Amino acid sequence: MKMNNPFQRKTWSIGFIILIVWLVFSILFVGRALWNYSVNNLYASGVQRGQDSAITQIISLGRQCQPVQLFSGRGADRLDITLVNPACTAEQIQQAQQQAASVQTPPAEKPVQEVPETVEQ
Repeated sequence: MKMNNPFQRKTWSIGFIILIVWLVFSILFVGRALWNYSVNNLYASGVQRGQDSAITQIISLGRQCQPVQLFSGRGADRLDITLVNPACTAEQIQQAQQQAASVQTPPAEKPVQEVPETVEQ
């Protein structure tokens, strides 16, 4: 018995057309689900890496006895706090604050005084 290729038929049945549409829909649905799954996993791994990096930086600053200033939000909703390692002594903390202030503060420039123009008559 010879098998005929259904794609070479001159007429297609309604059942065959529904089967093709269903197959295309299923492939698109599964593809979209896989895309969403991969995007969500990528986002979650990025968030996890960011959290790990931030915590590692906070721990390294705490070990150096430097106060760590954390903040969240903007404007009136801004919350901030300064964390200090309790194992550090007050003297170490004060030295670290002075070092941080000297590094972060640029040298002050002398203000330029404006000289008023003289009007010749």
